[in-house]
Amino acid sequence: MGEVVTPDRYVIKKLIDLTEACALAGGWSPKTANLKRLNIFRADASQELADLLQQIETNQPISKVYPGDRIYMPERLRVNWSAILTVTTIATSIYNMAK
Repeated sequence: MGEVVTPDRYVIKKLIDLTEACALAGGWSPKTANLKRLNIFRADASQELADLLQQIETNQPISKVYPGDRIYMPERLRVNWSAILTVTTIATSIYNMAK
């Protein structure tokens, strides 16, 4: 689920790691996927937050996915710099007129 190429329900029958689970869904969306905050909802109702980017970059063991688990890869925070610039320009103009 989430920011993968082909979000859907994929049934696994054996233990795999997060990268394999992402590959089943066509991989993550490189422009929008937040690899630092993957949520793994375990079949036993527990939840795990995984930083897949850190695991890959530091050569740590990749989090495991068990049959019955669900994974959610959230969207990366995107800053709308154009909107921020517009608001800042308007606020500056109003401030300068009020002086």
